[in-house]
Amino acid sequence: MIWLNVFLFSFSVFIILIIYVVVRRTILSSKFRCIKEFNITIPNSYKHEVQLKRFSELCDAKCSYYNSIITDNNFARVTHKLIPGKTYVVRIYQILKATTSENCLNFLKSENAVLVGSQGLSLLFEKNQSVFPLDAYLLSFDKKEALPIETIFSHSPQIPGIYLRSYESLGYWDFDTINFNSHIGENFFLFSFF
Repeated sequence: MIWLNVFLFSFSVFIILIIYVVVRRTILSSKFRCIKEFNITIPNSYKHEVQLKRFSELCDAKCSYYNSIITDNNFARVTHKLIPGKTYVVRIYQILKATTSENCLNFLKSENAVLVGSQGLSLLFEKNQSVFPLDAYLLSFDKKEALPIETIFSHSPQIPGIYLRSYESLGYWDFDTINFNSHIGENFFLFSFF
């Protein structure tokens, strides 16, 4: 009789956990919508250790701001280093309701996303700028412990993002960061590799 009670209790806990996971995923999914999906092949010449230095040197006059925190050294702990020659699927998600960085990260985790940091974001911009949303930030999330800490004002981990402007069709852009502790509104998008 005791084993039956233990079994029923364990089964009830299992069902409650399943319901929790399904409800949580549904709530998270209602805040994000995939707007683009495409493939990208990493060039054979790609070198993770110098990607951001190389990218900063390629910045043209249309780069109106490049945050000095975005360096190979500061983003060296990226969760997934891109593999030269490998083809990845890329998805860009629109944020439908203001949310937190934790929710964005949990959503990407629930989608089994590959987190590629500033290096992935810079390579995506270099190879396929036309997929970037206009007048909005496209953010590249990573685990909190993989992000550099801004040490002057916020003392918060920094999420890299590229803002592509549309005014006068000039295509000016910024490579900046936002605080991990910030709320993220509808003028932000996120992306990941798969």
